[in-house]
Amino acid sequence: YKGIDLSLSYRDRIGEFVYSISGIFSFTRDKQININEAYQEYDYLYHTGYSKNQVYGLEAIGLFNSQVEINNSPVQSFSVLRPGDIKYKDQNGDNVIDEKDVIRMYKTSVPEVYYGFSFNLAWRNFSMNVDFQGVTNKTVSLLNSPLYQPLVNNGNISQTFLDNEKTWTPEDPNNVSMPRLTTQTNNNNYRQGTLWYRNGSFLKLRNLEVAYDFPVVFRAINKMRLYLRGSNLFSIDHIKFADPEQLQASYPSLRLFWAGIKLHF
Repeated sequence: YKGIDLSLSYRDRIGEFVYSISGIFSFTRDKQININEAYQEYDYLYHTGYSKNQVYGLEAIGLFNSQVEINNSPVQSFSVLRPGDIKYKDQNGDNVIDEKDVIRMYKTSVPEVYYGFSFNLAWRNFSMNVDFQGVTNKTVSLLNSPLYQPLVNNGNISQTFLDNEKTWTPEDPNNVSMPRLTTQTNNNNYRQGTLWYRNGSFLKLRNLEVAYDFPVVFRAINKMRLYLRGSNLFSIDHIKFADPEQLQASYPSLRLFWAGIKLHF
């Protein structure tokens, strides 16, 4: 493992205005030195020398549009093929698509970079605290989302899927983003590869609080604080339809709001 951690903060006052800015940055990269791998027929099949969280998969090069195209392509050994299924690249040229065609791709499944920054502002009795947090150098798979195997095993299909993707059909096989729909198990289509991998980086507004401190109201109360607070208010990411941090969750991430009064006696 090699990496670096940084933490910086700055605080100042301009008259009655007090502010502070702080940030953190962490980068970690690992490499497997020796995992006692058996002999591999092709160099790209070795995992030694790469991260233990390295992402692997098949390289999708399109979808089959006809049975003739299937018959004239390398044999894909995962399941019976139909038009609308994913077509993979034959990496070793042996005219068979199998586990020997799985290659390294994209970033790791665990973020290599974590970062965050905060702002704290105060003027007279008003104050505001803002916290951002993000990660990068991370790959996520849409197959981890319960939304992305529609109709399989007699499941349903979500409006989110219909709004974001266009599936292959014999009537309209062009400009599609997803393979054909089926209620059957499909080991060819639903396996890790370039069709399903996405950039998992994100930047989130984790917390925002705005408050006002009232002076003494009653003799028994030293201070009264009125505040509004929000959590997970927005995310800048590449997934859009779901939280990239919890893509596998069957329940959506919550955006939370609080309003409260805090009394100091």
